[in-house]
Amino acid sequence: MNKRNGDIIMYSFNVRKSDPHLRENWSTAFYLNANDAWQNVFYGLNVAGIESSPRGLKIREVIGADFIITDPRQNLVHNTFKTASPYYIAQEYFWYHSGSRKVDDIGKYSKFWYKIADDNGMINSNYGAYIFDKDYFPINGMSQWEYLVDTLKKDPDSRQAILQIPITPFKGTKDVCCTSSLQFFIRNNKLYMITYMRSNDIVLGFRNDIPFFTSLQIDLANELGVELGYYRHMVGSLHVYENNFIENSDKKFMYEYIEFIINDSDDISKEDKDIDDALFNHTIDDYKILARREKEGLSNPILKYMADNFDNK
Repeated sequence: MNKRNGDIIMYSFNVRKSDPHLRENWSTAFYLNANDAWQNVFYGLNVAGIESSPRGLKIREVIGADFIITDPRQNLVHNTFKTASPYYIAQEYFWYHSGSRKVDDIGKYSKFWYKIADDNGMINSNYGAYIFDKDYFPINGMSQWEYLVDTLKKDPDSRQAILQIPITPFKGTKDVCCTSSLQFFIRNNKLYMITYMRSNDIVLGFRNDIPFFTSLQIDLANELGVELGYYRHMVGSLHVYENNFIENSDKKFMYEYIEFIINDSDDISKEDKDIDDALFNHTIDDYKILARREKEGLSNPILKYMADNFDNK
């Protein structure tokens, strides 16, 4: 549990060891949060995934993954094998909302983007360009987001509340959008979301995609004044690449109770000395950045989502 006392913040979470007995229907299950989904699916892909080699790159995959995260607010992967950076996720959120396709606007936070940018330094898979920019991807003079909100306000039972991401125009390039569409439903005064993806890498893709998609769901629910329903993730090929196969990595799952204490003097204590120092400092630094920015009064909701989720309330 988390405890707050003055300027002291207590943060704790459990990290699950891989279950040697694979969960039944692991790729079509209900999970409470993104971390539970990640750990079960990652392990499932490694021990039960089918091997193939698209573009000559060996993977283990499941075709037609379809699982539900029942609490979309718990959208961070915090695992000793692969911890998502909440600070980077926040920056990616800002970049999506900017609609900028310039690689320099996101590449300073992750060099990965330079690997897939075109010769003009542009990125195809900034989903925000298609969702929020009414000049780049207009619908009746509105952005897709504006049209989405208008649709659900006029008809809360609509089945046409969908955001589309183009794939076909980018075939043959280094950056073919992985997501095809995001669909929303209001039922029983709750907003439900379904994401459809052609392809999703569990290590590098899933941990960053889920926070953004679920943040859209949270944003939309707030804008419409409805409660939050579940998040559903549907993927054609959900996979892990060979370099991240369990047997090829020196990173291991851990099962531990981890407790961090942070105060204004920046003194940091940790009870378990076996936790990797680099991971610990990386995690703490990310949280402190987000907590500080939130205290400064910045209003962007992603900061609160990330800080709240990372604090594991």
